[in-house]
Amino acid sequence: MSEPGVGAHEANGDHTNRAEGASSPTIETRSPTPGIVVVGFVLSVLGLTVLAPLAVPGLIVSIVARRTVKRLRAAGGGLALAGIVCGAVGLVALPFWIYLVSLYVHVFSQMTPVK
Repeated sequence: MSEPGVGAHEANGDHTNRAEGASSPTIETRSPTPGIVVVGFVLSVLGLTVLAPLAVPGLIVSIVARRTVKRLRAAGGGLALAGIVCGAVGLVALPFWIYLVSLYVHVFSQMTPVK
């Protein structure tokens, strides 16, 4: 039987303070997101949306960033993967963008100025 006012762990001979001896869940700490991850993602998104030629360096930088994140066990793996996906889609769409720009140049070069 345990003594009145004494917890079961103390009655069994365990006299450690619960706050000191309590096991806390293990929290895995990750280093912050490397800047190369953000750069790769931004280049890839710009290459996908506005400046199509930036898709190529965006894809390359995002691949390097993904490897860096894995090697360092840092945060940002998802952002690097998103940069790879956006860069790949932008690379596939690059011929379409080139066609549109050439069509735009051709059409507006054929126009005569209004007098």
